[in-house]
Amino acid sequence: MSRTPLVSIVLPTVNAARTVARTLTSLCMWLPLSEVEIIVVDGSSDKTPDIVQSYRPDVELVRMEPGCAIPYLRGCGIARARGHIIALLDPYTRITRNWYSTLCRLHRELPFAVIGGAVDPHPTTLRHRASWWVYLAEYHAFMRPFPAGPVRDLAGNHVTYRREVLGDRTRFAREGFWKTLFNQELREHGHTLWCTPDLVVWVDKPIPPKDYLLDRFAHGRCFAARRAQHMSRPIRWMRACMSPGVPWVLWIRQIRAMRSKRTDPGKWVQSLPFLFACNTVWAWGELWGYIHGAGTSCHRLAY
Repeated sequence: MSRTPLVSIVLPTVNAARTVARTLTSLCMWLPLSEVEIIVVDGSSDKTPDIVQSYRPDVELVRMEPGCAIPYLRGCGIARARGHIIALLDPYTRITRNWYSTLCRLHRELPFAVIGGAVDPHPTTLRHRASWWVYLAEYHAFMRPFPAGPVRDLAGNHVTYRREVLGDRTRFAREGFWKTLFNQELREHGHTLWCTPDLVVWVDKPIPPKDYLLDRFAHGRCFAARRAQHMSRPIRWMRACMSPGVPWVLWIRQIRAMRSKRTDPGKWVQSLPFLFACNTVWAWGELWGYIHGAGTSCHRLAY
């Protein structure tokens, strides 16, 4: 593509051979490829890059070191993106037929530079208990129904930015793109994070629960360590002491959120022990991060 695309899709992949073809097929099927660039930044050691290569020239493949963590892959993609709107997806999502037209309309009509949307479970997810539990742990807040409005954060696999709000994008190639901390920075500078149920993707994330729990520990530790960089020692220790209460706070929020969703109550009640385990593992990660720093956790984020 020689002219500047309207939208850039950034897709980081780590060993996603099971799902990436379905994601790319949905993108190539429902996007006007003359107006969009699709950038896959890959850090895989499996067959993922071979699968992505089969979608050229519609998809650009950027190879990185195998095992490179998702925030660094995503940051590299953002730095390379040329679109006026930069959309962050992942290899487990599938867009819907009207996703692109809705995205363009929202960015044209709304004054917000950051817009996210719903992340609904794909029917395949609903048929597998473990996938359903992982989905609820990560995306319950973005499952429809919910009202459109300002939020504190957006789903990492379904968020769009106007290019100008990202500032110097080359820094993301060096430092990685840490979505939650970056969005917090935007809010502190007066930007609104807008989430709408009109913009929808489906997700099918077949990750073994054990692998997901290990990833949550690494996420929690990395998040706390990066957050603590700007804290005084007394504040950091206060946060560490609060960590044991985090699982209960998150669990209560999850229960309140799920009560308003259109799903079988029995199915999400069965997930509560797993959700509490996820919250506990995250909290232990936070505690370790506040006390001991990140270690290698920031480089072990594969999901």
